[in-house]
Amino acid sequence: LAGGLPGYSASMMHIGQAAGIAVFAVLALALVAALAILLLLRGGRRPALREQLLRDERSGYDVLDAAQLAETIAHFHDTPHRYADFRTAVAADPLGRAAGVRDEIAFFDDHAGDYAQIMDALADGSVPLRVTHNDTKLNNILMDAGSGEPRAIIDLDTVMPGSMLFDFGDSIRFGASTGLEDEQDLSKVHFSLPLFCAYAEGFLGEVGGSATARELDLLPVAAQLMTLECGMRFLGDYLAGDVYFATRYPEHNLVRAHTQMQLAREMGEQMPQMHSAIRSIMQGSDGGDRDD
Repeated sequence: LAGGLPGYSASMMHIGQAAGIAVFAVLALALVAALAILLLLRGGRRPALREQLLRDERSGYDVLDAAQLAETIAHFHDTPHRYADFRTAVAADPLGRAAGVRDEIAFFDDHAGDYAQIMDALADGSVPLRVTHNDTKLNNILMDAGSGEPRAIIDLDTVMPGSMLFDFGDSIRFGASTGLEDEQDLSKVHFSLPLFCAYAEGFLGEVGGSATARELDLLPVAAQLMTLECGMRFLGDYLAGDVYFATRYPEHNLVRAHTQMQLAREMGEQMPQMHSAIRSIMQGSDGGDRDD
């Protein structure tokens, strides 16, 4: 995928900028969100407007208290809760599929100790509650066919309180893969560190100065956690009889789970490089002081 699209890394950086802006958008209503995002996609070139709409620069905090927004889908990126749902699907096993996917089930069980990292950080305040999109797949960003730059962010029904890490992680899960989400040939599916770096550079160019130390530390972890979360949802739906995700053939959700497992493995292997990339981007940025 990445190799076949000229300028894809540059587009990933632009998308990262757009998503970074969206993290801090004023989102009292979905229409307001859409307008703010459209106006601010090139926010780096409109600093006065960006400061006015996105943040109160004197206080250093978001204009809108995320806690004022309703949770439109409960526990959407609550990974421990998603894992509990997954274990329920394994135990129920209505179609008798679990026996054929024991290795896949064990894979997600082996990572169970990692799943609470973001939720724990939200609970202790080291990661602030922010207004987030929560479904930041690349196909939820409309791209200009001529320039390849982002023009609008869509699918705003999931805008609600959350963590910046949810949006960053899900963007990497989808956008830094060299293969499709349902690619059956896993030799085509790899985690691309260059695409991770391109997106992170754009994203942190917009919000790095407002990120807490814990948020920055968890950015690479979030990529793997959102990938694991999505993978267990695919596998859980396969076990439940494909009742949530639309499928085109009986093993479709299992194939999707396999791609996420492949990506999560490679993210784990390249976790030190991802952390190093975040440090390098922040050391080279002019984003100002960081929130502690």
